Amino acid sequence: MLSINEQFKLVGLSLGIFASYSIMALYQEKIFKNDYEGEKFVYPTTFVALQCLVYFVTAKGELYFKKLFLFVI
Repeated sequence: MLSINEQFKLVGLSLGIFASYSIMALYQEKIFKNDYEGEKFVYPTTFVALQCLVYFVTAKGELYFKKLFLFVI
């Protein structure tokens, strides 16, 4: 069972992740629906693939540095 402190931390982190993805979705929709001098954005698959790549690299970096600094703390 999680302590109260851990429960609050879990809820806070969950809300942070939800807020981050919601903000990103708003920007993504703005990019996709905007009219660029008569042209529309035509590469949504490439955009989403690059977005996933950035998330992957960020997560791997986070895991690497967390493991690296685990012994320092």
